[in-house]
Amino acid sequence: MQRKLRIRFATSVMDSSHTKAHLLFQAHFSRTDVPTDYRTDMKSVLDQCMRILQAMRDVCQLNGWLSAVLRITVLQQMCYSGRWHDDHPLLCLPRLKAYDAEKIGDRSTIPLLQRELNVEDASGSDVVEKRAKETLLERTTLEESEVKEVVRALCRWPILSISRVRLARGAVETRVGDDWLPLERNSHYRLQFHVDMLGPNRFNTEAFLTQWTKEKTASWLVVLGEKDSDRLISLNHVNAVQGDREVRISFATPDKRGRCHISVFVMSDCYLGIDQELQIRADLS
Repeated sequence: MQRKLRIRFATSVMDSSHTKAHLLFQAHFSRTDVPTDYRTDMKSVLDQCMRILQAMRDVCQLNGWLSAVLRITVLQQMCYSGRWHDDHPLLCLPRLKAYDAEKIGDRSTIPLLQRELNVEDASGSDVVEKRAKETLLERTTLEESEVKEVVRALCRWPILSISRVRLARGAVETRVGDDWLPLERNSHYRLQFHVDMLGPNRFNTEAFLTQWTKEKTASWLVVLGEKDSDRLISLNHVNAVQGDREVRISFATPDKRGRCHISVFVMSDCYLGIDQELQIRADLS
């Protein structure tokens, strides 16, 4: 089996259960068929991985490790999506092969394709299908019935729009933009922003995951941190959004003077390739 996979091991470690689990994860991410007698093991590995990943993230949160938290979250997305994080983003969609994805655009992503087909303003998949039919049939080797599957998936993929980003302390609110914000060091603030779900699926919170057998609600993680120091500032779970809602995150500014960038990552807990990043330019004193 490992001959078909990216990462190979020496025969001396093939008896290890860790090696076996690693190979099964690789097969899941590569969507490689496994022998019949390994399918139960594959299901067992996937069933257990989420609580292990959550425990790993908890440890990283306690230690304030930003990059580790981000990588664990991407690994979680890989497990749910059944894809490598560096695969072409469009391969998460059903029916698409690598050559079809490249024909659509070697740098295309699901959010970009949704924007091109104007999915966010559509009332249903039928409307998008009319727009997409000619485009996808012309650019890919897909049959008409397969194009319909791709369009339905695009309509079910969440489109999250963030607006009205501001910082609050007490009753005072400041809009977050491109300007440097004078903030007090080692002080508590509240980050607030408005989230709108767009497109035909805006009120549906059920995740569309073709490689995951269990039901899953699509939730979000909001991660605040300093990239330069790799320091995690805050990690928050945001429940599934129906329509729109206001998000409020409390955090403490770094205990130092001078200018720094506080990065805000809004990450899906199950979809690859739809994460967003904002910047707070903090002038600490």
